[in-house]
Amino acid sequence: MTTCTWATLAPACCDRRPGRRADLRAPLGAANAVTAAVVILGTSAVLARRWHAAAPRARRVLAPLYAYGIAAVVSVSFAANLYRLVPADPITVFQAQVGVLAGIPVAFAAGVLLGGFARTAETEELAAWLGTADRRRDELGDALARTLGDPSVQLVLRTDDGWIDAAGDAAELPADHVPVRLGKRTVGAIGYDTTLLPDPAVVDTAGRVVAIAVDRERLTAQLLAGQEQLRESRTRLVEAGDRERRRLAQDLHDRLQGRLVLLALRVGTLPGGDDVEQVRLDVDAVLTELRMLVQDVMPALLIERGLAAAVEDVLERAPLRTALDVTDDGDGSRLPGPVEGTAFFVVSEAVTNAVKHADAERLRVGLHRRAGVLHVDVDDDGNGGAAPGGGAGLRGIADRVDALGGRLHLDSPSGGGTRLHVEIPCAS
Repeated sequence: MTTCTWATLAPACCDRRPGRRADLRAPLGAANAVTAAVVILGTSAVLARRWHAAAPRARRVLAPLYAYGIAAVVSVSFAANLYRLVPADPITVFQAQVGVLAGIPVAFAAGVLLGGFARTAETEELAAWLGTADRRRDELGDALARTLGDPSVQLVLRTDDGWIDAAGDAAELPADHVPVRLGKRTVGAIGYDTTLLPDPAVVDTAGRVVAIAVDRERLTAQLLAGQEQLRESRTRLVEAGDRERRRLAQDLHDRLQGRLVLLALRVGTLPGGDDVEQVRLDVDAVLTELRMLVQDVMPALLIERGLAAAVEDVLERAPLRTALDVTDDGDGSRLPGPVEGTAFFVVSEAVTNAVKHADAERLRVGLHRRAGVLHVDVDDDGNGGAAPGGGAGLRGIADRVDALGGRLHLDSPSGGGTRLHVEIPCAS
């Protein structure tokens, strides 16, 4: 570009050597002007495309340099042929051309001031932000993206088992990345767009600033992953326990209870007598206790007809006034077994507490399935004063609900009744 630019100065200087043939001046001048115009337009297009593809922060550096450079080259080329259009002193035109070209270093300095110092300032802002106590854990990746001017920035964390994201989920190492090291250990990596950030040293600088925070994120993510694994393990234990209870209840019902019924029938066919009558009464008592045991292990109604029917049966047998409200915004399908078992356990324990400890007279139960969550509400008008860890029943409720990733809220002021609200995820 420099050769073509300075070539455009030649007509303005007006070479007057006697040996130059006048008939060659016009064709050579026209060819020179056309060549210069093609180069200038092509270069301008390339620079404009590079500026458009650059990151916003890089544009601040390039904009004054590109804009002034293109304007200077175009103006110099135009001024070189100005004397052909209007009367102009060649020396004055030449001096103006030199003055315009001399401004290019000034434009370069302006770009450095707008871009380079801004990068340093934003890196310092990132360091200051890391020192704040109220920042959220999930904001580190967003802060890196803002500092680097690359919205595609991806922060991944290194563990013994591979790479994870800030939530503790498995992640892939980006193809274009810069490792984040703390001492000699690699604690993470920053993935970025090389077209927006062609210099990896810029990303490396930001990585050194956030290295300690990345290591803290890594440890937090590992803890979250461990908590999730623990929750999944507890869920599997609940599911296994429910399956075993269902199997045991089925065996008691089909085998032992059936044999006792046959025994009672055989006793009924024996000749009358006090001993025979006593045996019959004993068999009936054993059958009653067995049915209660099966009900406690896993109610047959819960297995056969679902949660609403089993809860309704519990409320009908409770010695107080009860009400049941059931809504379902889903497709009406059965809830997962562990969810039904846990919800039934919640209602049963709440009813037992209302009858035995709260001296309640009225009790209301709500079962509401909304947006993939089962809401269980149990309200009574008893004495209140219940605490989440105050008894084995409430502790059992809290443990089962927590194992399924649910939440429990207990409101039980002294003398004001008890309101229990449980949320259990039930999306299939």
